Amino acid sequence: MILSRDVYKLLGDNLILKVNPEAIKNHAPPPLYSWSRKKFLIKKRYGKVISRIILLPYTSLFVYSGKWDLSAKPFKEYHTYINMLDLYRNKNDFRNSLWYKNAKSDIEQDGRFIRKDRSFTSLYELDTLFEENLLDILISMEETGYENNKAQDSCGVMISRSGELIKSFGMGNHRLAAAQLVGLKSIPVTVTRVHKEWFKEVGGGWKGIKLQKLKYALSEVETEHS
Repeated sequence: MILSRDVYKLLGDNLILKVNPEAIKNHAPPPLYSWSRKKFLIKKRYGKVISRIILLPYTSLFVYSGKWDLSAKPFKEYHTYINMLDLYRNKNDFRNSLWYKNAKSDIEQDGRFIRKDRSFTSLYELDTLFEENLLDILISMEETGYENNKAQDSCGVMISRSGELIKSFGMGNHRLAAAQLVGLKSIPVTVTRVHKEWFKEVGGGWKGIKLQKLKYALSEVETEHS
């Protein structure tokens, strides 16, 4: 068992692949995502704590078995892509986007709009979010391309049993959607997990020749998705 943090030390920039964003066609939850939400009475606060403690060693792994990659669905059917497409079509006035209108309705009816564990309680805060964050992702990427120094989080991907890059939940979803919408030809993505079957197929390992085989296999995945 090797943890992701140790893999990052071993592989470093080998985990950062430059790919065509359109080549990433599917997205899926990371391994154990659904399972962790069903066990240990997670509707109760103590249940969440217990489940996180027990699952911590497993959620930090880099190589996973199981059928998690088979649950992948088209990224362009994902709500993040749909929202970003809607915003892009209304980039001249973001207030006309359905995404903004729904957020505004949340504030008017419930007193707040929630995004990434942050609450926005006024239209001023909402306008700032859309203009300086969400819309800025699209505009800046369209004008200057993908800028690493502007990314708050990397675009995380997983490698399936067949060697396909699958978008992982929660890391750079909006940036991938924006890159696809504005037509970028290349963006950096970070490999966060791989399927055990792919790992075995390429002869991967953590020392010597097996480590070199793993590095070569990652470069092949990059080429196949460029």
